[in-house]
Amino acid sequence: MKFSPLSTLLAFGLARHASSSPTPAPRANNAAPLNYSAFADWLQVQPPTTVPPNMGRYAYETTIDGVCHEFLTVNWNCLYNITVTGPNMAASLRNFTAGPTGGRIPYFDVETGYDWHGNMWAYVLECSNWYPKSACGMVICCDKKNNAGFYSDPNSECPQGTVEDSSCSTTGNAKL
Repeated sequence: MKFSPLSTLLAFGLARHASSSPTPAPRANNAAPLNYSAFADWLQVQPPTTVPPNMGRYAYETTIDGVCHEFLTVNWNCLYNITVTGPNMAASLRNFTAGPTGGRIPYFDVETGYDWHGNMWAYVLECSNWYPKSACGMVICCDKKNNAGFYSDPNSECPQGTVEDSSCSTTGNAKL
């Protein structure tokens, strides 16, 4: 299968007027379907990318069978970068099933199962300039056992005995 060169879009949460719709615009009924399997194969070999906090995003795009495919990663955390990798993106897409997710694909680490407490997700769609509009979500703090607490004020400090989420371990013990 022949792929066009990778075109990437890197944006850092610049505000712009857009629809408040929580999901991408629907595709035309006669549009060719997205080829998720071939797209996951392509994502598998893409290099790691750091996605900035506060609704930072990074789009991986390529054309398969004449249709431009986009895997849009979104970092909802208020405080720290999250690095996405090709194998993790491919696994997240392969494990995605349509359902009540609003089009979001949960992103996770394929080796550990860690999902950044739900702060990293992706959308798979036909290439567009659409992206979700939101402020960062919350501050997440964890204790020594990696139990998480969610705080809606992004400027709040973690309670005593807990640490901010970027210090939480993926194996179950926070670095306190």
